[in-house]
Amino acid sequence: MICPGFLDRESRRDLIELAGDGSAAHRLARRANALVLLDDGMSCEAISRVLFLDNDTIRTWYQLYQEDGIEGLASFGHEGGSCRLTVEQQDKLKAWIAEALPRTTCAVGAWIARECGIEYQTRSGLIALSHRLGMEHRKPKAVSRKLDPVKQAAFIKKYGNSPGRWTAQAIRMSAIRRSGSAVKV
Repeated sequence: MICPGFLDRESRRDLIELAGDGSAAHRLARRANALVLLDDGMSCEAISRVLFLDNDTIRTWYQLYQEDGIEGLASFGHEGGSCRLTVEQQDKLKAWIAEALPRTTCAVGAWIARECGIEYQTRSGLIALSHRLGMEHRKPKAVSRKLDPVKQAAFIKKYGNSPGRWTAQAIRMSAIRRSGSAVKV
C-alpha cells in the first residue's frame, strides 16, 4: 500500500503541470497523472482501472519516481538508436566482416560477444548495427556451377576495362570458377 501525501508541494506542482502540458510526451504525462492520483490517496488498482493500465505498471512508476525523481519517471528504459560499440570496436567489426564475410547475423553476434563482450539479443539489432556501419546483410544467393566460361570471359572483356568498376565482381566470379561452389553475391 502506497501512503498518500508522499509528494512535497513543489514536486506535486511540477507533476500536475507536466500532466496538463499538451506538449509533453503522452507517456510521460500519464505517468505524472498517475503519481498525482497516488498522492491524492487513490489505490494502484483504482488508478489502473481509470487509466486502463496494469496496477503493477503504476507501482513501477512510483518506484521509478522514488529512486530518481522526475528524471526516473522520464526514462523509458531503452537506449534507442545509440550504438553500444566504441568507434574502435566498430572499425574492428567492419574489418572482420570484410575479411570473413560471415553468412549469418548469428555469426556477427557471436563475434561481437566474443571480441567486445557485448550481447545483441535480436537479429534486428544486428541488422540495424550493420546498416549504421554502412553495410548491408543479405542472405547468400546460390550461383550455378554450370556457368559458361566463354560468356564470362566476354563479359569481363567488355566491362573489365572500366577503372575499378567490375574488379570485385571479377574476383568473385574467378573464385566461383575455381571453387565450383555457391558464394555470397
